[in-house]
This record gives sequence, structure tokens and C-alpha cells, in this order.
Amino acid sequence: MAKQDMRIDVDFVDHPKTKRLIRQTGYEGFYCLMKLFSIAAKIYKRGELKNLDASDIEDLTGWTGEQGKLVESLLDPKICFLEQDGDLFIIHDWEVYQPWIYYSEKRSEKAKKAINARWNKEKEDTLNNSGNTQKETDDTTSIRNVYETYEGSNSPSPLPLPLPLPTPIPQPSLKNPPNPPAGGNGVEKKQKQGKQFVTEIEAYKLIESRTSGQYASMLKTFLKHRQQIKKPMTLLALEQTLDLLDKKLDSDQERIDCIQLSIANGWTGLIPERVKQARQPANKPSQFTLANEDRWKEYQEAHA
Repeated sequence: MAKQDMRIDVDFVDHPKTKRLIRQTGYEGFYCLMKLFSIAAKIYKRGELKNLDASDIEDLTGWTGEQGKLVESLLDPKICFLEQDGDLFIIHDWEVYQPWIYYSEKRSEKAKKAINARWNKEKEDTLNNSGNTQKETDDTTSIRNVYETYEGSNSPSPLPLPLPLPTPIPQPSLKNPPNPPAGGNGVEKKQKQGKQFVTEIEAYKLIESRTSGQYASMLKTFLKHRQQIKKPMTLLALEQTLDLLDKKLDSDQERIDCIQLSIANGWTGLIPERVKQARQPANKPSQFTLANEDRWKEYQEAHA
């Protein structure tokens, strides 16, 4: 991904939240939202609009409508592109939808450490090579001193001892290459078997042996969803999915919500933690819950 890129979902312009924002603020409000995302990508990389109040946000984005209307709409629970924590405004789910930007500072710090480590290693290698060069120089000087000692005297000059010749490595004959004889067959390699995906009968049998009611129906819908997105499941994967839901979630309704969330967002896996987070007590419905309901309705309409 390019350094200056930010991610926008291809269905973002048709999302119910976007349509509500346009109904409340017009297309100028949509433009201001895009500009806010662009500013955050360059300056507020973690989505936290520090030291900005509502007026500052509207001024930065170029909003020319009624004062306070843009920020009020962005905070609307049914739109919720912005969240507020005390005096701090935060772009909703910025880490989820813009991970490249959100973690850019960590990547930069990691790159700096890697460069410093490489530089220190090169410096150390240079010092070691310098030490080896000095040692070779000392050895050469010693040999020359010995030669000068015997030069001009009647004593024979010391000759180097003959070194043993290296044993030749046998080379295969080009005339008789080490191939099997004509007509012979080598050991056949076993062909790797592909994944055995679970059949509908096997899957339904497993689901009905461990679940019932709406939970069982939602699991069957999840199987069809995986087939629709070209990610069919194996029997082992289905068993592990059931084990995960039993371990992480406390009730069938939580498990149904978890599966529904995955289907509505087109995911291949399940994230029980998101369901737990969404079910925490709050004064108003979370944007997570509202958005999930919208996407689930769209999925049901498309597959009715």
C-alpha cells in the first residue's frame, strides 16, 4: 500500500449511515467527512482529534452550514462516524478500517531500530576486519625478518614445507550419468490429497447433534455463506467453530449474534470478542450494534 493511501470500502457511499448523513447535512456533509478522514490520515493517525472542539472540526473540514450541525450529525447514534470521550473527539473504528495508517508510527519506529541495528553490525564488522588486517600485517613482517636473518649467511634459506595435495573429488561420468536404466521406473511420489470439505449431510448431522433451534439454523446459514464466498468448511473446521463458540460465549443468543455479525460483514471467521464488547452496558446503542443490524438486513434482502 502506498504511503499516502487510506482505505474506503467500495460500498461506503451506499451504506445506510452515509445516506443518513447526506439526508441531514447534504452532500457538503459527505465531502466534509471525507476531508476529516484525509486530515486524520495525515495528522491524527490514531483517529484521536486531540485539542479540537466541534468548531475546530467544522472549520478544518470547510463546513459552511449551520454551526454545530455537522458534528451533531456525525455523533448521531444512527450515524456515529464520530465518538466523544469527555472533550476528546475520536473517529469511530479508525483502527479497524484504517490499520495501515493507525500503526504507521509503530512501523516507522520498527524501521528505525532495524536501520540502527544494521548500522551497528556494519560498524562492528568493519572494526573486526581492521583487526584481521593488522594481524596479517604482523605475520608478513615476521616472515620477512626471518628471511633477512638467513640472507647473506652460509645457512640455507628456510624453505616452506610442501603442502599435501588435495584429494580430488570424484565426478560423475558424463558418458554414464547416474540415471536409472532405460525403461526403469523411479519411486513414484504420492500425490498430495486436497482438502475434503464437509458435505451438507455430514454438517447438518454434526450441528443437530450439538445444537438446536435458532442457533442450529444460524449455523446452517453460516455454512451456506462460506460456500457463497468460495470458502467451504471441512468437518474439522466446523467442529473447531462449535468448540470456539461454546468456549467463548455464554448463551445461544450471543452465539447467534456472533455468527450473524460474520455473515453480515462477509467474514470467513468468527470474532466472539466483538460480540462481548457490543453487549457491555451503555447509555445508547453502540455504532457496532446499529451497523451490524443494517448489514444483516441487507444480507437477508439479498438472499431472500
